[in-house]
Amino acid sequence: MKERKGIGFFEGFLGTVEGSFYKTPRWVDLDKAPGYTSMEDVLYQKGWVMDIFNPVKWLWSVTPIWCAVAALVYWAFPYDLESVEAKEMQWSLVVERIWIHFWTMHCFVGFWHVTIYLFKFSTRNFSQTIEGPSKSRLFHNMYYSTLGAIQSAIWDCAFIYIYANKILPYTPDSEAFSLSPKGFLNAAVIILVGYWRDLHFYCAHRLIHIRFIYKYVHSLHHRNTQIEPYAGLCMHPVEHLFYYSCAGAMLLFNLSPFVPFYVLVHALISPAASHSGFEDNWQSDQFHNIHHTKFECNYGSSGLPMDYAFGTWREKLGKSNTYKGAFDEPDEPPPKDGKKLEYLRGSLTITGALWANSEHAIYDILTSVVLPAFTLHCFTAKSGSVFTPHEVASAVTFFPILVGFLLWFTTDKQSWRWPFHKEPLFGKFGFFTVLAAVVVLAPTYVTVYYAMM
Repeated sequence: MKERKGIGFFEGFLGTVEGSFYKTPRWVDLDKAPGYTSMEDVLYQKGWVMDIFNPVKWLWSVTPIWCAVAALVYWAFPYDLESVEAKEMQWSLVVERIWIHFWTMHCFVGFWHVTIYLFKFSTRNFSQTIEGPSKSRLFHNMYYSTLGAIQSAIWDCAFIYIYANKILPYTPDSEAFSLSPKGFLNAAVIILVGYWRDLHFYCAHRLIHIRFIYKYVHSLHHRNTQIEPYAGLCMHPVEHLFYYSCAGAMLLFNLSPFVPFYVLVHALISPAASHSGFEDNWQSDQFHNIHHTKFECNYGSSGLPMDYAFGTWREKLGKSNTYKGAFDEPDEPPPKDGKKLEYLRGSLTITGALWANSEHAIYDILTSVVLPAFTLHCFTAKSGSVFTPHEVASAVTFFPILVGFLLWFTTDKQSWRWPFHKEPLFGKFGFFTVLAAVVVLAPTYVTVYYAMM
């Protein structure tokens, strides 16, 4: 491997490589095909734990870019927590926040799509082709990404409502961004947000890979066997629900309203560049690209060694020296159309995206139509509703899981725990289930519960 010199002290600043947003990471062997350089000598080396608590390392990562975007939007469109709109959550405010999240997402994701696929600033595609997505594929991904921006805005509105009505306490920005104990707490949380997102993403992602949830929810995201920027947020609404719960956890720590908003924006835009499909761009993500190629590995990210601990880490394409999971997958990448992969949810054509069977139709109608309508009715009715905040929060959190399990029970012969069926139920699998309940489901429940008060 030919040695590549950096630019000295500023090498890696803001996640750049040799001062550029469009170069391969320096550990990549350019003589090998994209994705085939092992990450064994790069990830989880001695001292990685101390790096978590090193604020200087934060500046030499991609995270400050997302923080800057969130800060810019927060400054341009500030919360007015004393307004009647906020306290009553009027439709005018909901539409405004949807518009803000819509354009934040499309501007950021669109930038990467245009520079990579139209201007062709990147050339090393993991699938070894620089062809862009088809029109139907791009429309499909943009549609579901737009649904993701809408749901992100709804979470944002929930935070505004909770803070405006003083249901939960928060630290005013004047104190949160000052040289005070509260200021240092908020700064520390902002720096550590990336690691919280790493933990949350692993738990949420692996949770929806369990057979009876994957089949009806996450299989939609995996229609993209070859990824592009809009594929990152292309998710089923139920997946969006669990995905954004990472921000809900911030409500419990009496922080600035900026913090949960920042976590939302982090979740909204961070999948874009990591789903570029290329090896030579800012935030290029061999780790997650391998997941889209192999499916049952690399559920988390390269930030925390969750996959390493659970034995589901693949360090490169081709034969793996690190993977210890139960899934048996050939070394060759999957077919482009996904037709031979029964666990994918249809193709990327308009007709292929329609319900293939009654199971998916039932699941989507119950979870993406009936459940949101029920939740909206309970929110608008408030004291006039026959359902308590606990009952509504329980329904939003657990109903999508229960429906998936019942449909699996009546129609599917494969293990409900596949591809984790070989893990001990009261061992590794049970431990993960408890962890996912605390990290993913609890914040979902908490946010809905307080929004219904």
